Amino acid sequence: DRYGDRHGDRYGDRYDRRGDRRGVWSGDDSNSENSWTRPGPGRGPARVPGGVLASAVALRVRERRMLRGAVLALRDRAETLGALDYQVEEKEKRRAERDAFERERSERIRELSRTFLEREVLASIDVDVVRSGSSSEESGTRREETTTIAKTVTVRAGDDVESIVREFAAANSIDSTDAHASLKRTLLERVERGADARGVANRRVGRCAVIVPDGRKVVVAPRLSDDLSDVVRGFAEAYDVPPPLVPALAARVNASLAKRARRATLLTLDVVAPDGRSELVFDVVDGEQHDLLESAREWALAESVHPGAAVQVADAAFRALPPVIVAFPVDVPGRARKTIAIRDDREAAVRRTCEAYCEANDLGGGDATVDALVRGAMSRLNPGAVLVDADRRVREGGRADEAGDE
Repeated sequence: DRYGDRHGDRYGDRYDRRGDRRGVWSGDDSNSENSWTRPGPGRGPARVPGGVLASAVALRVRERRMLRGAVLALRDRAETLGALDYQVEEKEKRRAERDAFERERSERIRELSRTFLEREVLASIDVDVVRSGSSSEESGTRREETTTIAKTVTVRAGDDVESIVREFAAANSIDSTDAHASLKRTLLERVERGADARGVANRRVGRCAVIVPDGRKVVVAPRLSDDLSDVVRGFAEAYDVPPPLVPALAARVNASLAKRARRATLLTLDVVAPDGRSELVFDVVDGEQHDLLESAREWALAESVHPGAAVQVADAAFRALPPVIVAFPVDVPGRARKTIAIRDDREAAVRRTCEAYCEANDLGGGDATVDALVRGAMSRLNPGAVLVDADRRVREGGRADEAGDE
């Protein structure tokens, strides 16, 4: 109905009928030369029965139908063009949003990359240093001329405020003890002002040590507000990690952080760093208590703390943890010798400690490795007991027999 003649086409209905084989020029059906033959399927006749006038009328009607169909098709096309324009605008908008997101992400990655290479500025103050100049004598009075020079003292993460003040005083010939103490007190106050904001912004989800291509040991410690993939990409950019290795590095760092988060936290210590920061917290999770000095060093790398503070932090953690009952070395071929420390002689606690030790040091070997460590610990905790140094029997299902199974 939409593309046909709404009011009816008398001529079209009359002269476009199928199956009428009468001759165009004559009503005599016997004359084959003047007879009209119906075209094949899909093709309409150019002429219709009734003569030239009838054919002209029929063609005019068909032209009218074609024009009307074209007009309706153009109208439909005009209606859809608006939708197409809208779709184009939506696609362009999404593309612009995607480009803006990628630009912001690239800038964020560059900023994260700078955090690995540049230490945070904690405090910066200007100091007027008075220096004596030439002297002159007028009216019998000797007068010394002085000059005032503005100097800037900056404290960055990882500095020692005491050393900064001492070096500044020596460089500017400041011998006054009061000036020395005043400058130190002012710097510490400036650092303390930002403690609350830094404590929230720099809260870490964990730490993972990585050996970078140049052989250095660096620690990845993402903050709660950071995206791990962006942190790893920034880390890779800072330390020249080849781009093809970045996805695998991100996966391994994520797995290490997830394992560390599952282990129990044994200790947390509030630490005041040599640079004046008081919001820092040193934590020890199960598996890290066996080498507290190395754990403290990795923490210092993650938080940009002066390396000399690691020994003091490790000593404080050692005193805060329960005393060591027994400790023994663990030799792994191709690795440095490590020591495992047992602080609880209960069997369940010993097994948990050995499991966490294996996971923290990535020993592998599954239950067999854990069982070997448990046997070594229990034999040392019970020196009079007979040690059967053999692995557990493996059942047909592939699982080792538990203690007490028959």
